[in-house]
Amino acid sequence: MRHATKRHIYLQAIFALAAALAMTTVACSSEQGAPAKKTGTAGAAAGELDGDSGTAATHGTGDVGTTGVGGIAESESGGLAVDSVVYYDPSGLTPEQIFSRKQEIGNGLLGDLVRSDIRSARGETLYYTGAGQDTLREQLHVLVNNRAATLDADTLEGDRQFARVIRLADFEVDWSRRLGVLNFRFDRNGRETSARLEGYVDENMRFTVGSVYRHPYIEAEAACMDISGGCRTVHVRVKDASTGKIRTAHLLARHTNATLYIEGNEPGVSKNPEYDRLMSILLKTVKNPSSYNVVNKLTITTSETIGGASAFAVRMGFRLLDQTGKYVSDAMQFTGPLVKPQASDQALVGANVSSHLTYINGVAVPVSGRIVETVRGARLLKNDGHGNLQLEVTVRNVALGGAEDRVVLTIARIHTPTMAVRIQAN
Repeated sequence: MRHATKRHIYLQAIFALAAALAMTTVACSSEQGAPAKKTGTAGAAAGELDGDSGTAATHGTGDVGTTGVGGIAESESGGLAVDSVVYYDPSGLTPEQIFSRKQEIGNGLLGDLVRSDIRSARGETLYYTGAGQDTLREQLHVLVNNRAATLDADTLEGDRQFARVIRLADFEVDWSRRLGVLNFRFDRNGRETSARLEGYVDENMRFTVGSVYRHPYIEAEAACMDISGGCRTVHVRVKDASTGKIRTAHLLARHTNATLYIEGNEPGVSKNPEYDRLMSILLKTVKNPSSYNVVNKLTITTSETIGGASAFAVRMGFRLLDQTGKYVSDAMQFTGPLVKPQASDQALVGANVSSHLTYINGVAVPVSGRIVETVRGARLLKNDGHGNLQLEVTVRNVALGGAEDRVVLTIARIHTPTMAVRIQAN
């Protein structure tokens, strides 16, 4: 039986202030098992990511296990960032090389293992993990446990309960107004609740939002942790007064750039027009990234609550030309629990697929034919506990007699250097 020829597409998305999207395509035959052969390289293209604007940094790539070297670019705080703006840049590495690094940087589990209520497809118990390569998670683990030793039993149990109900948390900073925004999702009285809180970012790169004295009775102090003066990683101490007593939790939220590796059948193999459309967009991104019908944004957001849950959100943006000849922005988001077994990276757990609003000339409008409408499901295949994920995405097939097809996405975080913890435990 003849095996389908595969085209492996490697997309490297590097976003500093503006988006620089550099890509290579690699074609190989699964029939012959031949080594991959490079067939072409696309140049960098400018674009916007989450409202950032400015000059894109240029990044080199270190050898496996070394620190990636960055260029000089404007920092998010308005100054000049020094050379080497990343700890480790996975650009140019294969998924196998990325996930093999767990032996160097650990398995992503920490201290008192936080067991989730989720099991893998193999029936394995899964634990919440970290999402970075720095030591912030370890520092916070010590901080929280030192505080716990000073608390009475009721306060300690309240803190532990609060940590367990915090779900995904993310953030953004509007540097034009120095306004920091924290978004929380948590369970309260058996229902999922969300809160969006804003506060001024001071000269020490900290901001306080909300109040324990008014609805939704949430207060948080956040510290930007980037050495470069930016705010891609924040440490948050959050307090909740909804029960009548103050409960405290600590978490890390990270919103960074990533590289994206895509593996799947080349267009035409599976006789799936919707799958072919997605793969054609990826191929056009390689050949003409500044054009339309291309990928133009990629970010990974994670949150890690000490003593509680960890979660991820991967966002892909598209610049499309619709059937009426209008340029539209489309987006697709994958979210799920950041979990893994104790002894391996094989998570094998379902993920959620959702979309954001589509905008035309700055106005949100309904758009038919969105890419997310063609995706039937997704699952998290791998998680190394250090910001590297692998997702399997299933694309439906509306053609008579056609088969669904799958694409495997490896999302590898581009890490930013961080400083030591600056917020106290209380």
